[in-house]
Amino acid sequence: MQSRATPPADVFNLGVLGVAQALGLSAMSMMVFIGGIVGRELAPRPALATLPLALVIIGLAATTIPAALLARRLGRRRAFVIGALLATAAALVLALSVSRVSFALFCAAAVVLGMNGAFVQQYRFAAAESATPEYAGRAVAYVLVGGMVGGVLGPEVARRSRHLLDAEFAGGFLVLAALLVLLALVVSRLRDNGARFATPPPHRTPVAGAPPEARPAGASLPSPRSARGRGPRPRRGGRRPPPSCPRPASAWRSWRRRSPTRSCRRS
Repeated sequence: MQSRATPPADVFNLGVLGVAQALGLSAMSMMVFIGGIVGRELAPRPALATLPLALVIIGLAATTIPAALLARRLGRRRAFVIGALLATAAALVLALSVSRVSFALFCAAAVVLGMNGAFVQQYRFAAAESATPEYAGRAVAYVLVGGMVGGVLGPEVARRSRHLLDAEFAGGFLVLAALLVLLALVVSRLRDNGARFATPPPHRTPVAGAPPEARPAGASLPSPRSARGRGPRPRRGGRRPPPSCPRPASAWRSWRRRSPTRSCRRS
């Protein structure tokens, strides 16, 4: 019975990650599209209109390392679900802040929405783990195509749901919350393929008559002192005697009486 060859990638995982990339980046593109407009309506001063957009980037940058550590500790699937649920709560708070005309609440929710962007950036690494090393670049490219869809989906949702509620753009954030709930359901179907497509380290068997292998990196090398041999050590500020000179009987006292330029004489 012939064994079936391992496929170069997990097509199901790549499809899940592609859809998740489109849904996750739709939140970022929608915030970039209407964040300044809503901020101008809610901000007490026009100079603060783009502050929510800056806070989205700050939230993304501040969560990049914690998101990677959380994915390592809990697994990528659980970490992605947590990020999607955080973004869902942020979208609901954004809709509430627009309805109540609260600029501070809008800015706080913008930070939490940006935190999900750090988890979205981890999708490409999950795609690389879902394929063999030779196919990893192509798998990442397929997932990143979903980002192009998300770049169009976010502004389109904001435009069509602009007047869904009495408060302008409040309905858009409610629709965004529904998309993020769908994102959490999608990433919950992700499968762990880290061990399946991991490349085992090469096993080298010794061959008779083969030349010795090169010294591995990090191996200890002989120190210059051991390579030269250990000779008499001069005092601080003194000079080492020439190799041809016999060592004086009284060590360094008689050596200090000698002139440095005086040549050695054998008895």
